[in-house]
Amino acid sequence: MVAALPVQAEFLRICVQGAGVTTLGAGNGRAAVRGLRPGDTEVRIEVYDIDNVGLLSTAWLPMGDADPVVWASPAAFGEVPCTAEGDFAQEGDDARLLVTRFVQE
Repeated sequence: MVAALPVQAEFLRICVQGAGVTTLGAGNGRAAVRGLRPGDTEVRIEVYDIDNVGLLSTAWLPMGDADPVVWASPAAFGEVPCTAEGDFAQEGDDARLLVTRFVQE
């Protein structure tokens, strides 16, 4: 995400269409989600504080093997947290790793 990670950030919520939702500690703004199936999908990243108040969000971002790198600026935060249905790939199946990081221009 092309934005500084807010000081109050505690959690990242990463929604991947076709795979599901992963919630991780915000840490330094870098996160990895394992087990994404090959192919095109959409991803949304949300940032929350300790009280689960939304701080930042991206729009739904298209990505896939042909477009593996996506840059996103924060978008308006929705009133409802993102949701995504699906399953992550099983161990041993062909899978991708989604890596996120926050950068400040």
